Amino acid sequence: MKYLILIVLLMSTFTAFSQNQSLPVLRIHKTDKSITTIPLKDIDSLVHVSIVPVNLTLLDVKSITNTSATFEARILSRGEGTLGQIGYCWSTLQNPTILSNNVNGTWKDSINFSNSIDSLTKNTKYYVRAFASNEMGIWYSNQIEFSTLNKVVSLLETVNIGTQIWTSRNLEVSTYRNGDTIRHASTTQEWQDAASKGEGAWRYYENDPKNGEMYGKLYNWYAVNDKRGLAPELYHIPSDAEWSVLIEILGGKKLANFKMKSTTGWSNGANGDNSSGFNGLPGGYCGGSNGYFYDIADYGYFWSSSENYTGTAWSRSLVNNNSYSAEVGRFSRYKYDGFSVRCLRD
Repeated sequence: MKYLILIVLLMSTFTAFSQNQSLPVLRIHKTDKSITTIPLKDIDSLVHVSIVPVNLTLLDVKSITNTSATFEARILSRGEGTLGQIGYCWSTLQNPTILSNNVNGTWKDSINFSNSIDSLTKNTKYYVRAFASNEMGIWYSNQIEFSTLNKVVSLLETVNIGTQIWTSRNLEVSTYRNGDTIRHASTTQEWQDAASKGEGAWRYYENDPKNGEMYGKLYNWYAVNDKRGLAPELYHIPSDAEWSVLIEILGGKKLANFKMKSTTGWSNGANGDNSSGFNGLPGGYCGGSNGYFYDIADYGYFWSSSENYTGTAWSRSLVNNNSYSAEVGRFSRYKYDGFSVRCLRD
């Protein structure tokens, strides 16, 4: 059994004596020269207080982002002592202590406390415990394991077209929404291997990053349809029906072709007026069967999220032609082909 010992600070002195045979007392001489007298019969209730460890539990780790998280804990028992420092300690190693990084807690009420930290590393596994102290020492809670996210933070250029909000540049992300890497199939063999496995992949036109600066990446449809999400947060890949709404807003397939095309970059001077703000570029495509590249400066091909048959999905195309017969194309294409991608706001 541990006992709390009454400590007289600031060099106080004390003496025990008896004013009479039946009443022993403790006389405390304080530094301010005053004297406090306490009957010894009352001392037992002051010093015989049992101190035990603090009992606490880590309730939750929530609001996890790339670099931050919020911790919540509860004090179940103060251990009959005086509660000292409280907080959290975390590490990439198990069973972190206050020798690891730590953050002081913030009281919400008499038993719960929480705090947020924003100095974590993205896509990293951490272990966290709450801690609290009293006269017996420092005590730790249960441990919770969590991992920070690896979301792509994209500042997308957008344009309002009717009731829709479209991105005005072709997509050029290298990771899915959850942070997983999209396969970069830089050779014909790698591109065909991804197709044979139904695996999402991307490449630059003619494998030249300079083409990516203008036209973005070419993705197969398996990347478009991956459950991890190709479009950044708050966006999605438009369905075939949503492409149809856009074309209708712009006056039909013939007018839309001219209104959606960029004002530069099309061969033979067949530029559009970009009055829609869509800024459609002729990025060409990559053939899935042979890995060859086609039609840069002549056609722009864009995936929808809508499947047609088992091996095909719907797409749209802008054409290098401003004649009366030119119009936005709608084709069912093989899923292993590599097309440009535009995103639509949720």
